[in-house]
Amino acid sequence: GITNSLYNSLLLLAMTYSFHKIMVSPPG
Repeated sequence: GITNSLYNSLLLLAMTYSFHKIMVSPPG
């Protein structure tokens, strides 16, 4: 449904943001 699609998009966006954030400023 549309809700599931929206949820998946939001989850993907969050994962992308988190990954990008880690790549830009690695821990340490």
